[in-house]
Amino acid sequence: MTNPRFRPRGYADIPAEFGKFESISWLSPKTPEDGDRLRAAQMHHMFACRINKRLRERRETVAKYAELTGVGYDRTSKMLRGDVLMKFEDIAQADRILGGITNGKRKPKPIEDDDDF
Repeated sequence: MTNPRFRPRGYADIPAEFGKFESISWLSPKTPEDGDRLRAAQMHHMFACRINKRLRERRETVAKYAELTGVGYDRTSKMLRGDVLMKFEDIAQADRILGGITNGKRKPKPIEDDDDF
């Protein structure tokens, strides 16, 4: 596994809270690029919280979830705690497997045909 350009949890005031509590404090960005990474970390945190919440509701472990995704426990656990970057694929997989990740509802909405897409 390669080193990410940044660790999302590093933008949390208390990194151990990343992905665990919905409302956490964040560090202030020092540059515009830092602000972009902070916003990315906040989005990552939101999805990690939703995934963790669904796992608790279903009484499933991160290890079991990693098995369902086929990604592996090491990367899955690091992704959920913000040590490695979350990918769009991770979000789509979580939405398919757990539901309620992208839109906050339990079941994902079907994709409609869109000629502009």
